[in-house]
Amino acid sequence: MATVDVTMADGTQPLEDGLDFPTIVDGAVGGIVRINIENLKKPRLQDLCRTYRLPHTGKMALLRQRLRDFSGQQDNWNTKLKGPARNSHLGTQSSKNGKVTKAASQKQSTKRREALFEPTIPCTAGLPTGLSTAVPGPRWNEAQHQEDMEWARHILNKYPYRNEEAQLELARQQEAESSLSRTFAGDESLRQGIDMANSHLKALLSYVAPPGGIPEASSSGFKARSLSASAEQTDNDHASNRLPLQSPIVTTPIFNHQPPSQPASSFVTAATSSYGAGVHVPTRTITLAKGQKVTFTQNDVRDPPALSFANLGADLPVLNSMWDDVTEHWRGSSPLRIHGVPIPVVYWKDVYTSKGVPKGEVPWMPKQWKGTKSKYFDWKVLVKRWREGTPEQFWSAFTVDGVRLGYKAILSKLEESRKSRNSALSDQARYEYGEQFAETFSYFKNNKRHVKTKACSIAKQYRTLKGLPPDDDDDEE
Repeated sequence: MATVDVTMADGTQPLEDGLDFPTIVDGAVGGIVRINIENLKKPRLQDLCRTYRLPHTGKMALLRQRLRDFSGQQDNWNTKLKGPARNSHLGTQSSKNGKVTKAASQKQSTKRREALFEPTIPCTAGLPTGLSTAVPGPRWNEAQHQEDMEWARHILNKYPYRNEEAQLELARQQEAESSLSRTFAGDESLRQGIDMANSHLKALLSYVAPPGGIPEASSSGFKARSLSASAEQTDNDHASNRLPLQSPIVTTPIFNHQPPSQPASSFVTAATSSYGAGVHVPTRTITLAKGQKVTFTQNDVRDPPALSFANLGADLPVLNSMWDDVTEHWRGSSPLRIHGVPIPVVYWKDVYTSKGVPKGEVPWMPKQWKGTKSKYFDWKVLVKRWREGTPEQFWSAFTVDGVRLGYKAILSKLEESRKSRNSALSDQARYEYGEQFAETFSYFKNNKRHVKTKACSIAKQYRTLKGLPPDDDDDEE
């Protein structure tokens, strides 16, 4: 049997040293290739065993031994590759006295399946293909191959790969283009439609709020303004019967076709809606950089974005760029937007937390912050540590034996460092205050004084008393 010129499936030449193995062409031996199985990992060894119809379970040493035995039995290669006769629905046939029992007749469903799907092109499981002796299968031709490659190049050009940072930048650009396309000051037909809607709205409001003032509501309703024409009077009566006793009074048209006098990022909402007559709608206002205020209700805010920054090498710079808007790291992009304004991650706690709502008031986004709270704290300490130096210094501190630590391992090291600092400050506070410690570092609960025991709580109060900058333990309590 002659050795043929072969090429690996990944385009590389096989190693010169190794064991002889057959290449498979139309289910038979087509040539010989040398493969160094000592350098192959277990999945690759299992693929070779499957291809040559060898058992593919067990440890790597056992798999290599099976392949060595197979390589040394070249005279039996064709027999091995054909394998034992099989009944498609009963498995390998049994034998009696050295003779194979007669195969049972195939089911009709099995015959139909074989007629539909066979013959198929044999799978080589990534083995090298003998170029000099390979015969193309019935479903393959060069023209079809070239068409497939051209289609693949077209798809790659149309949908190139972008990392997460590039995707966020592209989303920001698309949002800006979308906002620009919605500017309708130059659209005459749309302007006329808005003017007509405003005129109808003014007419309806004139029935509710006469020029003399707002009518007082009563159990019998309120009287509509008299009009001279009887037809108009009838329409007004129907309109007044349909209107509620208490309605929000709008003094300006709700549409305005004039371009905004301020950029969209400075837009501030106002709480003018209600859940019903006499029910107050809670709102919140956050102040961004440069004094920009954003006021919103619960309905204006989506659920907390589900984010993961587990791949720190690529994700940590992205988190750093969207954490706050008061440093040079801010890129103007965030997955959370309120009224079109990107909200930096540092403000998310103020947006979602339900703390601070007085009793009896409508609860603010109940349980929304619970799932994000711990992740928010992790992001906070990661960004703070990232900004303490350069990226090279960060990874130098969190690299062991030339391998960068993962997300959880870095957080664990930061937690150990934080606990060590808090423990030292706690001991310092006990030493400095002595007998006054129990009185100073305590709190009242149910009219009873309790002395603080948590190191993070003691360290936090000690920093406040001494005028020291706060640490990352603000959210631990």
